[in-house]
Amino acid sequence: MKLRSLFYAFILTLVVAVFAISGIGSKPNTSLAAQNFSANLEPVAGLVQFKARSSSDWKTLEDNQLINPGDQIRTGSNGHARLTTPTGIEVAIFPTTLVQLDGLRLADNGGQIFSMLQLVGTTFTGVDVANPNDAVLVSVPTAGMIVRGTQFLTMVLPDNPNPDVSAAVIGAEDTVQVVASNNQRFDVKPQTAFYSRVKLGPNAVSTLATDVRATLFATAFSNVSGFGNNVATFKDFLKEMLQGDDNASVRTFLRNLLGLDEPDDPEDISDILDEIDALDADSLELDTTLESLVDFWINTYSPSLDTDLALETCGNGQQDDDETAENCPDDFADPALCGNNICETGAVGESLLSCPADCFVDADAALAAAQANSATINGIIIGGGPRRTPTPSGVGNTGGSTAGGGNRP
Repeated sequence: MKLRSLFYAFILTLVVAVFAISGIGSKPNTSLAAQNFSANLEPVAGLVQFKARSSSDWKTLEDNQLINPGDQIRTGSNGHARLTTPTGIEVAIFPTTLVQLDGLRLADNGGQIFSMLQLVGTTFTGVDVANPNDAVLVSVPTAGMIVRGTQFLTMVLPDNPNPDVSAAVIGAEDTVQVVASNNQRFDVKPQTAFYSRVKLGPNAVSTLATDVRATLFATAFSNVSGFGNNVATFKDFLKEMLQGDDNASVRTFLRNLLGLDEPDDPEDISDILDEIDALDADSLELDTTLESLVDFWINTYSPSLDTDLALETCGNGQQDDDETAENCPDDFADPALCGNNICETGAVGESLLSCPADCFVDADAALAAAQANSATINGIIIGGGPRRTPTPSGVGNTGGSTAGGGNRP
């Protein structure tokens, strides 16, 4: 199934400006044509909000919204949205996710460069590139991605109660080039995954190059640079995925994956966590597991996010007239249940809005780290396209077939 919006409502806005990445002291990218455009944000379900670059106020969306560079988008516990461009880029944004459009501009070579920062949560990006000079750049707190025509799933997950954040990039079609904050290069092919982790704090940017740990989950588990044991690391990733967006769909997927029966209390996740702890290198076929995971997010979880759009007042932390726990779960989340290190989006209505302690990371540090990684991959693009450099043994250019057949939500 091709990634297509139900409709495109684009109004092209031309802004003559010099693009600069804020917060990291970099100079404007003068080798890029100074032309910024707008993307279109379609709220699909639940609570979807945007904040303009020049504003401190979040607006709950009930209709499409133009998104300009510097604008941010966030979703609540049941929120689902699509960010699209006229050139064939579509980003599906899942619950409890925060992203920022970093740039959408023309380069000197005539190509269009789409740049996005993802601070927390899950997105699925599909790119139908007509112009070979077009590029999609996605930056997370631990790495930056350079894409030219492919599909991939990106997850940024808090590792509560630690001040850590992890990021995973799972290939669904073709190859995603990932540049970690320590400058390691990875080619993420279909049914392989890049995984990385860093401790965030006030001085995170100054230590990114030394603090980031990164690895590649390829056709088989192995000990590679960054982590002592890839099996243990993959188990951590599965736990973080569950604890970062705990809902009925994710629980059912993991129980089916692990061969577990539905317990008497389906909201109790102890059986899932125990079974993940018991996994070994022979318990799961990695490529099949990753393929199933992508398929779940696109073809099961995405269609299940079909609640009505939230009321205009939803998301302000108050229980306003006409709001209920059903149509605005974020405003009805019980504060007494927040703080158990599990982002309970389904049963409780927790999200990065209603329970940042369980669902979010250090926002300022995450933004600064993502901006630093964005500067790195922008520099690669400006310098004439992705440059290959030698990678440590076992890192990059390994695993996965070159053919892919990912689907799109």
